[in-house]
Amino acid sequence: MLETGVAGYLSDPEAPIAEAVQAAAQGKTWLSPEVIARMAAFARDDEDPGPAGLTSRESEVLQLVAKGYTNARIAQKLGISKRTVRFHLGNIFARLGVSNRTEAVVEAIRRGLVEMPK
Repeated sequence: MLETGVAGYLSDPEAPIAEAVQAAAQGKTWLSPEVIARMAAFARDDEDPGPAGLTSRESEVLQLVAKGYTNARIAQKLGISKRTVRFHLGNIFARLGVSNRTEAVVEAIRRGLVEMPK
C-alpha cells in the first residue's frame, strides 16, 4: 500500500481524521495504530521462515487447505480477510513451485510440511 504512494490509512471510524489529513498535507505518512500493529506482526512473521521458506502463517494456511477449508473458512478461523488468505496462498504456491491448492497440498505432504488430514 505504501509502495503505491498512499499517504495514510484509517482503519478505525474513531481515528483522528484531522491529524491524519494534517500529516498527509505535510507530506508525512499517517497510519492508525491498528495498521501499524498488523504491519509489525506481518514483518515479524515474514522474518522467520520455516520449512520450505514458509512463514508460520503460511504454514497455518496450508494446513487448513489440507483439511479442506475454503478461503472464507480459513479467513474466519484465522481472523484475517479472504484477500489475505489469497495473498498467503500465492506465496505458498510460489515457494512450493505449484499452481493450485491440490498441488500445494500434495507437495506439502511429500515434503512433510503438513500432517495428513484426519
